[in-house]
Amino acid sequence: MKRRTKQFIYGGSYLSVILIIFASVFAIVHEPVLSCFDGKLNQNEEEVDCGGVCASCALKTVRPIQLGTPETVIISAGSGSASQLLTVVELRNPNNNFSAGPITYELGIFTQGGELIDVITRTTILYASEVRYEIQPVSITGATGVTVLATTTATQWLEVEKLARPNSQIRSQREEYSPDQRTLTVTGIYKNTNTFSVREVELHALIRDTGGSLAGVGKTLIRDLAPDEERAFQIVLPLAVTIAPEDLASPIISTAIRRL
Repeated sequence: MKRRTKQFIYGGSYLSVILIIFASVFAIVHEPVLSCFDGKLNQNEEEVDCGGVCASCALKTVRPIQLGTPETVIISAGSGSASQLLTVVELRNPNNNFSAGPITYELGIFTQGGELIDVITRTTILYASEVRYEIQPVSITGATGVTVLATTTATQWLEVEKLARPNSQIRSQREEYSPDQRTLTVTGIYKNTNTFSVREVELHALIRDTGGSLAGVGKTLIRDLAPDEERAFQIVLPLAVTIAPEDLASPIISTAIRRL
């Protein structure tokens, strides 16, 4: 075989090998990357872009956290002096299978003229199907009324198996009205009925008048509860200056529980 022919054959072989290597590298580099957002049923997904290595398909039907219209009550007022404004907002998780852990929401405090006074940012956990009242104090000067707007800014969803609501029990609840202090004091026994310790429990209490208007709110904090431990609690609810004791309904207590 002539030398030129051999060179042609060897050169063609080398070129073929180089082309094969180049084609393989090109295919690897440009191969579509599998993801949970490619609109295709791949990987080990149960449905398109969900299940398996992707987020649960149940998240497609998850409903957003519901924030009730914030209510306010002014418990003291005076020209040029600080008035104690207490605001309460209802948080409701309408999902049975998912807890919101955590959820961040904001309370925007505005004057009746629309001027922003303050913004309160709060982060909490809202368990599956939980309804809770969150209470926040706001310091204002010489104001007779404000508008409060509540919005959620972030929510992380977890399956209820991963973030189930801890159990608890309230017993021996009593109420005592103080006409001199214009307060309602709620006392009772709180029990951690779980097999694990609880880092802290916020007890939120609110009371309405017989017409349904907010009359007073208050809260207290219990820390470091061992399994099956009981602890006495006391919540003092300052009352609106316009309310009469005979017009008060029964107080409502909700809990915000944080595990260790």
